Amino acid sequence: MNWIRAKNILIVTFIIIDLLLLGNVVYSYGPAESIKRNREQEQTLNVLKASGIMVDAKIPQQTPDMSLLRVEVDNYNSKSIGRILSGGYSEEVSGDEHIYRTLTEIISIAPNGDLNYKSVVPLTFNVSIEEGLLNFLTSKGMAESGMYIDSVEEKDGLYTVKISHQVDGYFLDMSYIKAEIGPRSVEIVKHWLKPAGYLSRKKKVVPAYKALGSFMGSRGGNRSIRITDIELGYFFSWDEAASGEAVPAWRITTDKGIYYFNAYTGVFEG
Repeated sequence: MNWIRAKNILIVTFIIIDLLLLGNVVYSYGPAESIKRNREQEQTLNVLKASGIMVDAKIPQQTPDMSLLRVEVDNYNSKSIGRILSGGYSEEVSGDEHIYRTLTEIISIAPNGDLNYKSVVPLTFNVSIEEGLLNFLTSKGMAESGMYIDSVEEKDGLYTVKISHQVDGYFLDMSYIKAEIGPRSVEIVKHWLKPAGYLSRKKKVVPAYKALGSFMGSRGGNRSIRITDIELGYFFSWDEAASGEAVPAWRITTDKGIYYFNAYTGVFEG
């Protein structure tokens, strides 16, 4: 008997058996978990529909590991103010606000880091409103990494532009620039958060449908609501804090407003 050949046959046989057993484990547990999640999501959608909540948005399926994001409010100094106003200016303190003026421009800095800018000199562009505003912000030193045009609205010659903030592919809410550009003036409100690094520990986020389940108990008195968008990102709710941690959050946008849910727990945030 050829013992070497017999040994090789046994080795191959055991390898095939191991692969079959591994495949059986994957078949038994992997799809079962997926089927369970799909069933729970379908049940959640049925309950939402029965409650008058229509989901007109794609439900994200990813549940990545995410860390808390350390953020700080923008700290404006004489150099940054001087670049925005580009010349001599007066300075005064009114309550908790610092105010800087020229003949045509005014800046006020609120305690929460809000920068309010106004100019009585109208902006004129040879390009689109979006591109012209970005060029203006860059020339004034107010452009930021990660900013993008979120929305543009026009009414009676007044353009309202919302600029939002994105960090590593995720939205960072409560960090924004809002500009109103009219035929005689321009006004800008800037509430910008500076990312200062992640906390080292990562945790897996809950599925989006878990946040949808929590949404039913946080919609106030609204009986009929249409959900138009569901997105994962970061939410910072410390209104008066100079720094803190932005928490991973599911943002649910509806025709009645925007709601945030902690992506670790699914609990309503704001």
